[in-house]
Amino acid sequence: MPSNAQEIVAYLQQHPQVKKLYDPELPGHPSYKSDTEMKPHYTVFLGALELFTLGGVESLISHATTITHAGEGKAPESRARAGIGDSEDLIADIAQALQAGQHIS
Repeated sequence: MPSNAQEIVAYLQQHPQVKKLYDPELPGHPSYKSDTEMKPHYTVFLGALELFTLGGVESLISHATTITHAGEGKAPESRARAGIGDSEDLIADIAQALQAGQHIS
């Protein structure tokens, strides 16, 4: 069964308002490596952390252009992390937000 992130990526890949989609799990991405190839590295790394937590379970979106890349002249970019919410609910929320953006001139 696909993860929430995989379902959201599939939705965004076919959406006409999404010009580019960067996801290291997509085969065309420069950092792409198969899960089976990378999973042992992630498991060891995450297991070795002592001061960090793996974070919460909520879904987050940040607008990197205004938060971390302000003034760099980069194209608008948003970053998302899919939490444990129902993927259909998460996609519906993204869909209504994209539709709301269509009405801005």
